[in-house]
Amino acid sequence: MAPLSKAPNWTTADGPIVTGDCANAASTLNGLPSLALANSELSGTHLAGVWKTAVDCTVTGAMVLDAQNVADAQFVFIIGGTLTVGLMDSPFTITIINGGSACNVFFTVAGKIDIHPGSTVHGSFISQKAVNVFPGSKIYGRAWGITEDVTIAGDLSAVIDNSACADFNVTKTVPAQVAIPTVSLIQATSLHVTWQKPLASGLSPTRYFVRMTVGGSKLWVVNAPTTTLHVTGLTKSTAYQFTVQAQNSVGNSTISVASLSATTLAEDTPGSAGRSSSISIAVLFAAVLAIAIRA
Repeated sequence: MAPLSKAPNWTTADGPIVTGDCANAASTLNGLPSLALANSELSGTHLAGVWKTAVDCTVTGAMVLDAQNVADAQFVFIIGGTLTVGLMDSPFTITIINGGSACNVFFTVAGKIDIHPGSTVHGSFISQKAVNVFPGSKIYGRAWGITEDVTIAGDLSAVIDNSACADFNVTKTVPAQVAIPTVSLIQATSLHVTWQKPLASGLSPTRYFVRMTVGGSKLWVVNAPTTTLHVTGLTKSTAYQFTVQAQNSVGNSTISVASLSATTLAEDTPGSAGRSSSISIAVLFAAVLAIAIRA
């Protein structure tokens, strides 16, 4: 198999991808909110979405991507191992039905990608290592190796046709709305706030804004880099509520629905303070920049 020069024309919303920027494209894909793949064998029908697994994956049957008549439906598969399509003596396919486009199908793979003889696939394939395109196989889309070459059958019977995909169309939107935050570990002057990273749409959040209110009045906003925050210095026997807003490079999500009202205790519960202090308040607050916006 002979080296194939890397395709030159991929672009993102931020501009062209050149050879040195391919890792950034993979990083963009890998940062998308995702759901877990149920199986390492990918044959069968898949709906649009961002799917992720940490293991090696195979396609040893027909893999069908159903766009459900949504023209811009996107399929992203984030694979932490290798990807093997077909067997040396048994070709298989990755196809799109019901209005989808190969330009909106992406495989980002930590290990090598092997497209075995005679297999036909649709989509853009990024490997952190190498992409091997065996005799008689066809890729309708793009192939890119970050640290190693894309190679194609020496007899030139394999084909990579990227004519239909001039753009690398990863949708960049603000994060989805964060679900209602949860308040726990309530003591006289402290409590713990947690929330889930939104999975529905948009690029992954890079930080969160947590707002605390008392009696409907906003007391402060905190810039939190993670999905957990321990709050100290509160007033005893006082009701507090919290909202969370996610932010990424595109902008801010809609502010979450407020948490259930949580009232601090009149006095700390014996024995509970120790458990609460086991959460590293110093570490949490060292990582949090208080903006201190007061009503």
